[in-house]
Amino acid sequence: MKKNTCKLAVIAALTLVFALFIENMSDFYFKCSEIRENTIRLHVIANSDSAADQELKLIVRDAIIDNFSAADSALDKSQAEDIIKGNLSEIIAEAQEVVRSNGYEYTVGAELCTMYFDTKDYGSFTMPAGEYDALRIIIGSGSGRNWWCVMFPPLCLPASQENVNINEYFGDSSEILVKKPKYKVKFAIVELYEKIVQAFKSL
Repeated sequence: MKKNTCKLAVIAALTLVFALFIENMSDFYFKCSEIRENTIRLHVIANSDSAADQELKLIVRDAIIDNFSAADSALDKSQAEDIIKGNLSEIIAEAQEVVRSNGYEYTVGAELCTMYFDTKDYGSFTMPAGEYDALRIIIGSGSGRNWWCVMFPPLCLPASQENVNINEYFGDSSEILVKKPKYKVKFAIVELYEKIVQAFKSL
């Protein structure tokens, strides 16, 4: 009975937020969806929250960005996915070598998956909350804080951001990525909606 009551409460909340979308947010949410559909995130999870493991996570991150940037030759997301899939074993081997060369015996796993991300401010642009395809790299037990960015288009590092015209990848939808005060509340509403969706899926 308690589980049914909880489920009904989630449905009611979801319906309320969805009604707000229909009234005020349909165009903005459509653009958020287009951005998610044309993006591949990079998600690196540390073995633990120790200072050493967190530093190792960033070293692995840098190696993957430097050596396996799918966007270097990909013209669209589909090509980027094919490149990542074709190089997945090499990505794991590279990350594993970095871990061992830094004196650790952690095993490394990697997969191309679909996962949820909160709204993320990257300084010059903001990515909306929701489910994205992502290259996920897990170091050791994967119990530490994680780091994430945008692998395709190539926006992981500030230097890359300066050289990428996001209009080429997201078209008209790219306008909402640029930080503007009027979008702050809308991004928050999208995140609330997406979290409710995730909660509903887990019931």
